[in-house]
Amino acid sequence: MIKIFHCLSSLEGGIGNVTTNWYRNINTEDIQFDFGINNNIKSVFYEEIKKYGGNIYKIANLEEIEKPFSFIAKTKYLINLYKTLKKHGNYKVFCSHNNQTLGSFDCMVAFLAGIKKRITISHVSTNSKLNKIKLLISNILIFLFVTDVLAVSRNAGLAQYGKIIKFKTIKNGINTEKFSYNENIRNQYRTSLKLNNKFIIGYTAMFERNKNHKFILQIFKIFHEYNKDSMLLLVGDGPLKKEIEQDVKKLNLTNNVIFTGQQNNINKYYQAMDVFVFPSLNEGFGIVALEAQCCGLPCFVSDGIPNEAIICNTTKISLIKSPQEWATIIREKIKNFKRENCSEILKKSGFDIKDTVNQIKQIFLGL
Repeated sequence: MIKIFHCLSSLEGGIGNVTTNWYRNINTEDIQFDFGINNNIKSVFYEEIKKYGGNIYKIANLEEIEKPFSFIAKTKYLINLYKTLKKHGNYKVFCSHNNQTLGSFDCMVAFLAGIKKRITISHVSTNSKLNKIKLLISNILIFLFVTDVLAVSRNAGLAQYGKIIKFKTIKNGINTEKFSYNENIRNQYRTSLKLNNKFIIGYTAMFERNKNHKFILQIFKIFHEYNKDSMLLLVGDGPLKKEIEQDVKKLNLTNNVIFTGQQNNINKYYQAMDVFVFPSLNEGFGIVALEAQCCGLPCFVSDGIPNEAIICNTTKISLIKSPQEWATIIREKIKNFKRENCSEILKKSGFDIKDTVNQIKQIFLGL
């Protein structure tokens, strides 16, 4: 049995989705994934990971280690990570998905714990908080302790590693068969949601500042003035969910916005949607955009989404534009739009999960 340890802040959101997707598509009889996380939120992926034989270890509190001048909290985190790796050892590969300097410190700890293969993967899209001194420290640690430097897009690599460190990009693949458009599933799920006669705008994301939920509420409010049968479907959970729920009440949209919470059958929610809107401030990649495109949805994404994630039926709109302009563009673009299955296009572009898993096995294990 080959054991691989993944270090990440949370199993919620895109990174948790990506790593769990790798696990469900790899040979779990020969390869075991364990996860070290820094929050108390029980993700929908927990039971699935345990079913495959994986373990989940709480290392630290994310809020504490992200505070400014949190030297003591970060030191405790690194000590706890070392103890976890030694206690549950025999890991052949260590992979840190943490941002910026923390990822390189993670690999230093993995080196001290005796793990030979030490990988960092950048999922970030901006290095605005990474000053030159931190970047220098990070690069030195990468040079000394990291065996493989990866990123989910060119922008993500430059954001975390700068221009000096060489990195390799890996594709965030999805199960194209699972997310392919199916009209029967669409009709069944719209019926189960009691939304048969509604026009559904959807968004899948954690409720956090970067995902820009407030902006999509403004877009939807304007769109709803033109189309009274429209509904907004918000899939996900997170720390700002209650705040967004209050915003919905203030905008008098309570009867027109549905909060689904975090879901493990998210592919069916894409089927039910008519439009996918992704106004995130910035993304290292944005895998939900791939899922929505695979399902044949017309997608409208912000300029914070890297071009690597744009394959078909997608319009990129600048966040400088107003919610009114977004709503107008959406209305114009969806006229006479015919929804079709785009899974083959994604496969040919190399975004099927089978191709990604083969790439991961080659890099991680040399298989």
